[in-house]
Amino acid sequence: MFALVLAAAVAAGPAPTATAAPAPRPSPADAPPKALEGLAVFEGTWACESLSDEGVPPPVRSRMTIARELDGFWYAGRATDEKSEAEPRPATRLFFWSYDNVLGKFVGGWLDSRGGWSAQTSPDWVDDKLVFLGHVTATGEKVTARETFTRPAQGVFRRRYEILGFIEFQLIREDTCRKQD
Repeated sequence: MFALVLAAAVAAGPAPTATAAPAPRPSPADAPPKALEGLAVFEGTWACESLSDEGVPPPVRSRMTIARELDGFWYAGRATDEKSEAEPRPATRLFFWSYDNVLGKFVGGWLDSRGGWSAQTSPDWVDDKLVFLGHVTATGEKVTARETFTRPAQGVFRRRYEILGFIEFQLIREDTCRKQD
């Protein structure tokens, strides 16, 4: 009889043990992060023109729109270059910004009409500049990029886009943007 009971116990497996209650599921945020209020200055439509220095192609003009989206948790933007001699194949870029409370940083990224994309973060405004640093994949390469936005003042801001060369950042494009609405 003992052998029969022992065989049944072994076949049943180990005795159940007390288990910890499952971790509670995180609840969705009730409201967008307060830090996003710092990006409200970019809302609207902007006319942008790249700066032109001697030896650099003529300026590129573009139109940028930025608005709160997705229940106010993200800013979504669209930048469209105008076709010109300097830009015979103009690009369109979609971009997104938010604030991640877990990282304690602004997060963002963009996608463009040439297959490029990026993912970037910024710690916060420093000296009226918001500097996003991250990686960009474009033209078959992955590079480190830095995108700097000045805080809009009197309806104007600057955007500076640079990629990391061998040991230093190289300027790719710098735009001055003026508020249109």
